[in-house]
Amino acid sequence: MATSVAHDAQLIQQALTRLEEQMSKMGSAASSIENTSAGLQAHYHASSSTIFVQRMNDWTEQYNKAAHQVNRLHEALTEAMSKLTSAEGSAAEYASGWSPTAGVDDISSISSVLSGA
Repeated sequence: MATSVAHDAQLIQQALTRLEEQMSKMGSAASSIENTSAGLQAHYHASSSTIFVQRMNDWTEQYNKAAHQVNRLHEALTEAMSKLTSAEGSAAEYASGWSPTAGVDDISSISSVLSGA
């Protein structure tokens, strides 16, 4: 089980790393679009630039929706990683308290009561 948990944790960590890299690229793209849009609005006032700026604003709106979903995915993966490591710690804690003879006396007592001895 520990190998499976470790493997799952590794996969989640890899997904988080890749997602964080993508989030960084997305942030850079959004920043470039915002800077370009601001520059166009400040220096160009033709109808063609207005249409272009509107398209960039549309892109930014779609980007914000996608970024929100990516952030939610990141939060869910982070929570999954936390729960996985917590569960692994709990399992290890419970396992460390178990021994092959644990509960033998209890089982013998129950058996003797049931048998009427």
